[in-house]
Amino acid sequence: DTAEGWARANPALHGFVLELQAAEGGPFVAVRPNSRGPLPFENEFFKGKMLFMLATEPSDCAHLAGLTSARMFEMQIQGELKVSPRGVLRMGAELGERPKLSVVTTTVVRAVMSFVQRRTAGLEWSLGDKSGPGKPYCAFPLATGVDALVRTPAGTEPPALGATLPESDEERAARRGSGGNSQQHEPARAVEPGPTYSFAFFSGFVDFANWRVAGMPVGSPSLDSLVGEQPIDVVVYDSADE
Repeated sequence: DTAEGWARANPALHGFVLELQAAEGGPFVAVRPNSRGPLPFENEFFKGKMLFMLATEPSDCAHLAGLTSARMFEMQIQGELKVSPRGVLRMGAELGERPKLSVVTTTVVRAVMSFVQRRTAGLEWSLGDKSGPGKPYCAFPLATGVDALVRTPAGTEPPALGATLPESDEERAARRGSGGNSQQHEPARAVEPGPTYSFAFFSGFVDFANWRVAGMPVGSPSLDSLVGEQPIDVVVYDSADE
């Protein structure tokens, strides 16, 4: 089953397609938003599974529908590192090329990113080089920037995906205060082989089902107007490889 086939079978997705490439140069595998079970994946660095939940109308996700706060999507990943990071693990998004933006749209993009930056510990971003190989991107230290992170010791059952991960407000504040607001960010040893890590990244500001921004002071511009007609790549990488 392809990602396009899943989108056609679920009209509430409005054609939204999500694919997973576990290893650079490897095949793309269809990810089913709001699937009833996570998708397993593995590469030379990590073995685990992921679940992508998307707010739709009508709702097809009991977890998102049951929350008191607006959340347009939530991505949950759980698994174990197979090698120790040499630098800092970072998570973010990239575009294949710099979008062609007007002066007005550039101002909107900068306003959107400034808004997000104030709410995401350690986030860095760039529209890319006007002439050169630099890609537009935004990225943050994974261990301090994700919205929830649970470390489960080896031999212990990790939490189930598809529900709120059990990280308290106090634990989250301590984790995010461990370096996300400084230039040093968190140490590479914050994540290591052995434990199972369960983490979630979610937002009420990106409506993927309708492919537009949501809940921001700038209104609800379409994502195409901000990034152009190109896919958005979500990435996790070791800063030592930058």
